[in-house]
Amino acid sequence: GSFVVVGLTPSGIPFGANDGSLTRLLFLICCKDERTHLHILARLGSMLHEQTVVDKLLEAEDADNLRRMLLAEEQALVNSD
Repeated sequence: GSFVVVGLTPSGIPFGANDGSLTRLLFLICCKDERTHLHILARLGSMLHEQTVVDKLLEAEDADNLRRMLLAEEQALVNSD
């Protein structure tokens, strides 16, 4: 199967941003095939395109809260198709 690991850090880490800003939200996508990887990457890209979604995720109180928010955003994206 496939899975996504999400990392959220309050202080941020340097991760190569052109403007030198620190990265606070990281996604590790683990899949057995390229097609699934691209599908998940595209869905994440669609979800995270809205800054309000990113801001909401950055305010997650804990891992369970972050997971619930991501699932809700994914469901909203699916329902909008």
